[in-house]
Amino acid sequence: MLKAGRYLPEQIKDSRKGKGVQIEHLSVQYRQDQRRKGKIMEAGTEEIVTEIAAVEKLRIKELDEHIPLGNDGFVNESNTFRWYRIRNKNDYHILNTAYRDTIREPSVYPEIICVETVGQEPYQDDAYAYHLADCRKVTEDFWKQLGYQCTIQKK
Repeated sequence: MLKAGRYLPEQIKDSRKGKGVQIEHLSVQYRQDQRRKGKIMEAGTEEIVTEIAAVEKLRIKELDEHIPLGNDGFVNESNTFRWYRIRNKNDYHILNTAYRDTIREPSVYPEIICVETVGQEPYQDDAYAYHLADCRKVTEDFWKQLGYQCTIQKK
């Protein structure tokens, strides 16, 4: 029996014959390639998981690995950072599902959300979200404490 998680189609078939291979034994690069191609499957199902392909459509790839401004003090530059444009509640649901229900819903739409993944496995490892609205507020508060007036507006 496979543990809960994401597996490749051939692993699902092999596990039913008693030859299951744990996904942890696959190389990181191979898993990333398969995930990009949409070939990861949920254990116990026959359908290809489409949630990763759906969330990739929301991704702002030009911002990948840009560390967000925040005030938590725990941002780790060796983690993975991915940015997503969330236009509505459906987009939020797609993002939240891909990251196993760990993303806080935005208070307003549209919103841009950066997801920091602990380690190098987006959609697999622990994740933390940074909302652009929060980053803007932190920046404005920082400059205000230094005696400056700072307003960030979209062009």
